[in-house]
Amino acid sequence: MADLLPPNATQLERRIAEVNADLGDLPAPLRDLYNPETCPVEWLPWLAHFFSVDAWAPTWSEAQKRDTIKTSIKVHQLKGTIGAVRRALSAIGFDARLQEWFNQLPAGAPFTYKLHLNASQVGFTKADLQYLQRVVDDTKNLRSHLSEIVIGVTTQVDTCVACVVSTGRDTTLCYGGPTDLSLLEEINTNGMDETLAAADALDQLLNVTLPPLFTGNQHEPE
Repeated sequence: MADLLPPNATQLERRIAEVNADLGDLPAPLRDLYNPETCPVEWLPWLAHFFSVDAWAPTWSEAQKRDTIKTSIKVHQLKGTIGAVRRALSAIGFDARLQEWFNQLPAGAPFTYKLHLNASQVGFTKADLQYLQRVVDDTKNLRSHLSEIVIGVTTQVDTCVACVVSTGRDTTLCYGGPTDLSLLEEINTNGMDETLAAADALDQLLNVTLPPLFTGNQHEPE
């Protein structure tokens, strides 16, 4: 950069010129700074002031702040209408709507409105209600006044369907009469396999081993 200072420039003036000579090389992303989607989060309060945002809370989430700035121009264009109130409430992420007196059944007092809030499963804090009231007051028409805040609660749950499939076998033991319930107790105590093995051994004893002894058909040893 050419030195345009006069010969009688002071040392301070020459140092200032040297520093300012590099200002043109510094990045100046003005488009990003004026864009609510790309502006650094720490600069959002100043951008909100530039866009004339009426209601602002430092405790809002980053998404709420950016959405409020993005809708500010449209809200100002429609200010004083129900549409402006809806946009302003939607920007801060609350499920809320305004009902004017002539849309109520029965009709409310003239020039009043009700504020309907859906608490869902998150709920509202006192600070939230104050911010909502401020947002509505800044965007509604001047003749309407709040008569009532109506809070509804909505709970959502997922439907779960489950099933159980089991496989097994049924065994009926009958020895010439009704099934003995003690067998079930044995199965419960000792297990199915061990109880069936004992039953088979008992059947072998009663029907194979013992009958020849009682009929005299046992074989004498040779």
